[in-house]
Amino acid sequence: ADQVILQTKATTFIQKLLKMQAVTDDEDLAYQDTSASRKTSVIGSAARPTWMKNLEANVKQWLGIIPQEDIPVLKRTVENIKDPLYRFFEREVTIGRNLLKT
Repeated sequence: ADQVILQTKATTFIQKLLKMQAVTDDEDLAYQDTSASRKTSVIGSAARPTWMKNLEANVKQWLGIIPQEDIPVLKRTVENIKDPLYRFFEREVTIGRNLLKT
């Protein structure tokens, strides 16, 4: 019984994977240019599925949101260190600063 369930899950996974990798978009193929100079660029863009194009647009938008300037370090005081919320927030700010440096 367990093997049947695993086989069903594997089959479903493979089907979803094949749907994701499908490169034939009807709307993209309708706009292909037959000239030799633009053929490779149009086919190259048509070879990407729609979800991949949407992902690219989202990633560009996310990269635009990331702050370019450095996040200031939080100031430690005796009262602040006693506060667990401050310690949590300081840890998060430090992690964010380190991520932005990479």
